[in-house]
Amino acid sequence: MKKLGVYAAGLAGAAVMLCTAPEADAAHYNDVSDDFWAKGSIEYLTEEGVISGYPDGSFQPNQPITRAQAAAMMVNALDLDTDNRPDAGYEDVSNNNDRKDIISTISEEGIMRGSGEQFRPGENITRAQMAAVIRRGFNLKKSDEEMFTDVGPNYWSFTDISTIAANGIASGYEDGTFRPGNQTTRGQFSVFLENAMNPEQKGESPAPKDDAKRGLEVEEDGWTYTIQDKELVRINENKEKEFVLTREDIGEDYTCDCGDNPANDGSALTEGTQLLLHDGWIYYTFSGYVDTHSGKDSFQLFRVRTDGSGKEKVINESVQAPYIHDNQLYYFTFGTTDRPEKAEWKRADLDGSNRESLQSMTLNSKNIFFDQERDQYYVLEYDDDTMYYSTDTAVYRSSIDGSDQQQLHGESANELYLTEGRLIIGTDEGLYSMNQKTGKKNKIRDGEFLDIKAFGNSLYILSEHSLYRWDLDAEEIETLEENMSLSVHDSYEWKAEINDGNGYIIGVDVEDKTYIYVIQDEKVAERDVKDNRYHGNAYTDGDIVFLQLESFRYHRDKAGNTVIYAMNTGDGTFESFEYEQVSSNEPSLVTHLAEKDQFLAAERRHTDEYHAIVGDSSGFQWEEWSLPFENEAEILGHEYINNVIYARARVDDDRGEPSYYLIRLNEEESQFEILYGTEDMFEFIERKQSGFYIFKDKNEMTVEIINENGETTNPEKGLGDFYSYGGFTLEQRGDTIYAYTHGVVIHGSYSIGALEERY
Repeated sequence: MKKLGVYAAGLAGAAVMLCTAPEADAAHYNDVSDDFWAKGSIEYLTEEGVISGYPDGSFQPNQPITRAQAAAMMVNALDLDTDNRPDAGYEDVSNNNDRKDIISTISEEGIMRGSGEQFRPGENITRAQMAAVIRRGFNLKKSDEEMFTDVGPNYWSFTDISTIAANGIASGYEDGTFRPGNQTTRGQFSVFLENAMNPEQKGESPAPKDDAKRGLEVEEDGWTYTIQDKELVRINENKEKEFVLTREDIGEDYTCDCGDNPANDGSALTEGTQLLLHDGWIYYTFSGYVDTHSGKDSFQLFRVRTDGSGKEKVINESVQAPYIHDNQLYYFTFGTTDRPEKAEWKRADLDGSNRESLQSMTLNSKNIFFDQERDQYYVLEYDDDTMYYSTDTAVYRSSIDGSDQQQLHGESANELYLTEGRLIIGTDEGLYSMNQKTGKKNKIRDGEFLDIKAFGNSLYILSEHSLYRWDLDAEEIETLEENMSLSVHDSYEWKAEINDGNGYIIGVDVEDKTYIYVIQDEKVAERDVKDNRYHGNAYTDGDIVFLQLESFRYHRDKAGNTVIYAMNTGDGTFESFEYEQVSSNEPSLVTHLAEKDQFLAAERRHTDEYHAIVGDSSGFQWEEWSLPFENEAEILGHEYINNVIYARARVDDDRGEPSYYLIRLNEEESQFEILYGTEDMFEFIERKQSGFYIFKDKNEMTVEIINENGETTNPEKGLGDFYSYGGFTLEQRGDTIYAYTHGVVIHGSYSIGALEERY
């Protein structure tokens, strides 16, 4: 069964299509995948000699089609003779134009018409113009049935649009519109043209959909795409993970030509930023540097195919809140770096070409309390072809191109949230719910509402004094905390985790307290309040949801605490435990969930000895083991290798000079033992034969090999210039060891085979 009008609406841009090249196989177009919605039509027209691709092997199906390209396709499809046609006399079609005969032919046949002495060959064709061209070219039986809500009998192309719809060549959108002014892409025109050429094969033409997906996670064909640990990954239903973009792939992008702005200090691929999935491409924002004026990450827009190929930069300027609609890319950029609220709303083709500024706005900036949506600085929400946003004076709704602006609320909003046909508006004066269709607005609560966070089936709403949970299914608003005395100048942190067992844990720190909620089946099962502010992480391991929090400490002589909460969503049990950290100027606790649920915590002091904590997170069993140091140590990280815990530690002497150690847990002796020590910061990688590679940054990278007892078996050798600007990390993939700075930039890659050959 051939594909019929399955398409998305077009975008605004121009491209040149080669329509007279020899026959090609659409399967060989490097940008038309097997599951591309228009592949069947592109193959058919290629086989019929109507179209061909570009010299680079692409077809560029999402690019808009121009009048000259459409003319060539129609001439080829109708097999019109272009010889000895009278000159149409268009001033913008010179004798040197290679499509002059085609344009003269299509004009004489009355299929396409110019405007006076202009043909406008490079202008893009709209859906209404496409309908007129196909109706005239194939001499279709006319229909005057009113079929679409936005195309009335007085519209200039009413008969053309009704005719192609009645003949099953093109259809409207699910909302009953045709959107005649939208651009037509090369892929769409291919589908329409095949439907017109093969009327006997047509079936019902399904309604087009805007198939761009947007979110922290996006799903397609059984894969979930997301950002983890500065890499773009995809995870299938069996929880198997594949890398789409690794640190090696993106390291080359971690720089900028940014004048007086320092490069290489951004956050790279960042968890908490939105992904866009459209036509086999993942669009993602990437921070290469922090703007020196605004102090904010400067995100640029890239895209890569879902299989990890074809990575390219799309927008080479600061991008906020990117969005795809009707095969066009929309985004905000800071109007001026010293006044980021002065925003520019822009539009471009999907490859970043043909950028244009739609309008300038003064937008309200988001409050960053519950979480950091780092690539969305402004208070705004998207919904299909509509944008909701707050300026510094009011809340508005407009078309996605910035037209048809309507004021919805007469004061600025701190937060907007769309859910189930409602727009939730949080302002300084109260919380409102507005019906998107009718515009009816209700005030839910009085107060200064600062932020909204969706989690599970509930909204968590932070006001000036209270924290609420709004169960959207039950329409109930539950007060979780009161008398919190918040202000927009305070900083907050939200950490939460949910798993498939419908259970989650939430931690919110506010001013001098931290509130913890354990939610099961949309009910608060457990609640805890900790004095002091805590920060930390939330994660899931099987049925168990963990929340690990560490307290902030402001004085060296005051020890902080760590508390771990866990809920087993399988049996509903909940446990927690707390232990005190050693006093330090900075929190020295390092707690990682590793293999077999092991975690290693930083030391704490017992009389004149220092101890580390090793435990089983899921069973909440933990023990203290002595550390072989007389001075306070800082655990820098650990590895779980062959059922043994290894860790790196830093110990400062009485003069404050640091030394670095590789230590190993000896369970028989109930203590950690020193394997290796040096005055240089180092990282280690397990060696397949036995022992470890020890890498050091000494303004050049060096490596030595030690055995399992920490004895040097192969002395230190230089590997070339290297400067890590304060630290590096190692990762082994296959037979190569990579050295990263900033967790992203590859400053060295070392073949294990080559390392062994040096010795």
